[in-house]
Amino acid sequence: MLRYAKISLLALLLTVSLVCPVGAQRCPVVGSVGDLSGNCKVGWEDLEIFAGQWLNEGCSAPDCEADLDGVPGVDMSDFSVLADNWLKDYEITLVINEFMAINDSFNRDPADHDFEDWFEIYNYGDLAIDIGGMYVSDSLNPYNRWRIPDDCPAETTVGPGGYLLIWADDNEMWQGPLHVNFALGASGEQIRLYDADENLIDEVIFGRQVGNHSYGRFPDGSDNWLLFYVPVRPPTPGRSNGGQPVDIVINEIMYHPYHSTSGTIEPEDIREEYIELFNRGSAPVSLSGWRFSNGVDFAFPNDVTIGAGQYLVVAADVATFKAKYPLITNVIGGWEGRLSNSGEAIELIDDMDVAIDRVRYADQGEWAVRYLGPLDRGHRGWLWTEEHDGEGKSLELTNPALP
Repeated sequence: MLRYAKISLLALLLTVSLVCPVGAQRCPVVGSVGDLSGNCKVGWEDLEIFAGQWLNEGCSAPDCEADLDGVPGVDMSDFSVLADNWLKDYEITLVINEFMAINDSFNRDPADHDFEDWFEIYNYGDLAIDIGGMYVSDSLNPYNRWRIPDDCPAETTVGPGGYLLIWADDNEMWQGPLHVNFALGASGEQIRLYDADENLIDEVIFGRQVGNHSYGRFPDGSDNWLLFYVPVRPPTPGRSNGGQPVDIVINEIMYHPYHSTSGTIEPEDIREEYIELFNRGSAPVSLSGWRFSNGVDFAFPNDVTIGAGQYLVVAADVATFKAKYPLITNVIGGWEGRLSNSGEAIELIDDMDVAIDRVRYADQGEWAVRYLGPLDRGHRGWLWTEEHDGEGKSLELTNPALP
């Protein structure tokens, strides 16, 4: 199929105007083969640039973008490389991963040995990225953006899974490409990272800060932010913030056990309530110190681990659960409180106060169906019903990989 793609692209190539285009902005993703336009994608703009250098025997890299095979001249070999990378999208995989707005005595700037504010950029992707030519700022004002020098790639390139520390020292003296002309506000402000075309890549907005305390993503690159401070959890400038990605989800909820409302009234037994967890990750996870913070009160014992691809039931009452489901052995429990029959939020918190999963369920809306109620004074209203609302069934994720 690729052969036909090459032929089709070549036919189109020969119809493109052979006008040499204006030089394009470089894509910061190292190894973005075929991206001649610098927009971090391989598409029609690159084909036009390629056409402008087609059959140029004296064209050679790095001055000639279309020389893709490293052999001087632009011919079918280079076109084959372009076709092999056709429609690739080289995403800029960068986030602001940690920052310290009041560095009283934690770590020194190696350029002048002063204690300066800093922030860290993390590359969560598989390709190296050179931030040279990008912009950073602590202001919404577009005229206050600091451009990272683009002539020091050895210092401004972030490797795959790597970290880059930037000193916010507000120093007019040149101290290197990773020193910017602003300091971070101790009372709170923002840090913004832009690409070379000044498109926003990531931003962090923070409030009042404390000396020698940093905020960082935990795990790296995630949406969870934690406070780092000595001696509990020291800041980690230029290094991983620690922690392994945890992929535990609330997989099933029995919030309203069966009870009869017609004939002989059978009140529900709230001891039959339970919540099931599923580890959809690739490694076992210790639940020591974890808890449910909403819905019910339950702290996990220290010796509980849930294996990769395994399930764990947390029951309101273990004895009642085992009597009803004798074949299920992976069960712990004994919580305080009860799950609301009309709906509420259940939140699972780990031992570092990171919210691992949160589910807000209900007995109506998207969680149920409506039907016409009985005739009442000549009118029939709409009522909500569903089998998980007191009719003996539970709520369950049909696909644990999806919300």
